[in-house]
Amino acid sequence: MMKILLGLVAAVVVAAGGFFGFDLYTQQRIATEIDAAFAQIRAGGGKASHGPISFNLLKRTVTIADIATETAAQPPVSVKIATITASGVGQADPTRFSADSIDVSNAEIGVGISGAMNLRVAYKSPRISVRDFSGPAGVKPPAFESGLDAIRFGLEQFAHITASSVTAEGMAGTVNFVAAPDVSARGDFSYSSVAMAGIKDGKIASVRVDGVNFTFATQAAGKTDKLTGNLENAASYDVDTAALAAILNPQPGDDRYVRAYRQATMGAYTFTSAQGVRARIDGVTIDDVGARPARIQLAALLAMLPASGTQPTPAEAREMMEKIAGLYEGLHLGNAEIRGMSFETPQGPLKLSAIRYNLDNGKADFAVEGVDANTPVGPFKIGRLALKSFDIAGMMRQLAQLATPGQPPSPTEGA
Repeated sequence: MMKILLGLVAAVVVAAGGFFGFDLYTQQRIATEIDAAFAQIRAGGGKASHGPISFNLLKRTVTIADIATETAAQPPVSVKIATITASGVGQADPTRFSADSIDVSNAEIGVGISGAMNLRVAYKSPRISVRDFSGPAGVKPPAFESGLDAIRFGLEQFAHITASSVTAEGMAGTVNFVAAPDVSARGDFSYSSVAMAGIKDGKIASVRVDGVNFTFATQAAGKTDKLTGNLENAASYDVDTAALAAILNPQPGDDRYVRAYRQATMGAYTFTSAQGVRARIDGVTIDDVGARPARIQLAALLAMLPASGTQPTPAEAREMMEKIAGLYEGLHLGNAEIRGMSFETPQGPLKLSAIRYNLDNGKADFAVEGVDANTPVGPFKIGRLALKSFDIAGMMRQLAQLATPGQPPSPTEGA
């Protein structure tokens, strides 16, 4: 009996040793793969570091602490995460990684766009949760030349991810924008909750935001203002991130139409200005939002914007107006509606029942309904005012001709 008992004890010890040995081997393998991914970022001129890595074989859980990365592009894209824990991990395919859940604590993400815009946006969230995740493994990010490159790469990778849901609690952020020495804005905003559902093949079934509060301080032409406000219950449905990626990376000659959103909605929106303006909008609905990416040329337009404190030459101004005309020709908005607008201004109240519009191929149908205002000469009311097939792109090109010294517009263009 004693020999049997000793044999059983020996077997348990051997088995336990093998188990923990495999546990340690798995942890070392995961650590090696993570270190290789971080080394790839550093090889591109960026910064990447992490703290301890732990692995629980029974629960198939991996935890990484103190993650910090920063791209070499200027301004950089930066990410900081206190801990990221993946539970129920698996890798049935060497090119895919899956997890029942991924929980991120204290995440910070910063993205900037340099040039004339000098835009910097930063987000923070105490907790981000992902459920039923599957995505590519061993992806080596390239060296990014700009923040747009990093965003484009992220959208391309998103097309290979599936997840039943992604939620972010208490997300907050800041935005800084400088267009000229006397044109700038700085804002703080916070989201009560952000939730995405049904993520697959670069599409998102729904994106919901319960509420947003914001404060913005602006400066323009020597005048300062402060805006505060909040937005309730914003949502987008059938979002296609592949369309957004195509807009950022248009292919020459590709004039196909891509839809980015099936529908976007917004609840009550209110804001107050330090200049004495108070406004409220009861709701917004926009159906069928899309674009023809080859016509938009967003990156080229941003590159053309004059540097802070400089004025474009007439030739540069004409080329910029042409790009803006192409932007309008490339955008599509179907059946957009803004309802229940009211404004309190130092000159008196103004109310509009609705604004309705659509935009396609640079032309818009536009209607204003139920205008009710007080003016210095008495009440002013409009039942309905509509414009049909208003050529916005054509108007931009006419303005470009007006900016040409010594070349007045033709009678047709000036009409």
